[in-house]
Amino acid sequence: MHTHTSEETFYVLEGAVTFSYWDEANQKIVSFTGGPGAIAHIDANVPHMYKNAGESPSRLVAALSNGSNIVDFFMKFAVEKNEGDAVPTPPTADQLAVFATEAEAHGIYAWTQP
Repeated sequence: MHTHTSEETFYVLEGAVTFSYWDEANQKIVSFTGGPGAIAHIDANVPHMYKNAGESPSRLVAALSNGSNIVDFFMKFAVEKNEGDAVPTPPTADQLAVFATEAEAHGIYAWTQP
């Protein structure tokens, strides 16, 4: 899970996506899975994550609140994918290290459950 100062709203276009977030009031992680048309909203500073929930690729749109430099972070790692392209390979350990460093530089922080 991770946190940042932006609100995010997600809209699932295709496939299935599992969204998880930390419910501070009840001190537990809440998860739900949505398919095409599902919407999830995460408030700023709420620990959360999302992942593909199916065998086939999923696509979603994310809208972020103003003042966020998270878009700059995403653009740094964006890879254009055209129809028919193979699914990208998982990142290497070196790429993940760069990813983690850049995440913190852009105000995105790893979070572990208390």
